[in-house]
Amino acid sequence: MKYLFEPGKVINLGGYICEPVAKLDYRDVVVGNPLDEPVKIDIPIYSEEMVDAIRDLGLVVRPVKEGEDLVRAIEVVKKAMESMETEGGGE
Repeated sequence: MKYLFEPGKVINLGGYICEPVAKLDYRDVVVGNPLDEPVKIDIPIYSEEMVDAIRDLGLVVRPVKEGEDLVRAIEVVKKAMESMETEGGGE
C-alpha cells in the first residue's frame, strides 16, 4: 500500500510498523517531507530497509526509541525541515 505524503507535513509511522516482522531497534519513526511535492511511501513498514528507502526519497527520518518523547521527536523533525528551507531559501 502507498501513503501520499504531502509537502511540509510531519507524521509518525508508529501505527504503520509491523513490529513482529520489522524487529526495529526503535518503537516509532517520525517522518517529515521538506520537498515541494508530494511523495508516495510504502506502508506498512516491514524492515529497516523500508525505513532507509523513505530516507532515500529525501525525507527527514527520525527513529524514536523506547522512552523517548514522541512530541519532542516531531519538533526535532520540524526544525530539521525549517533549517533545510533556510539553507535552500534565499533565492
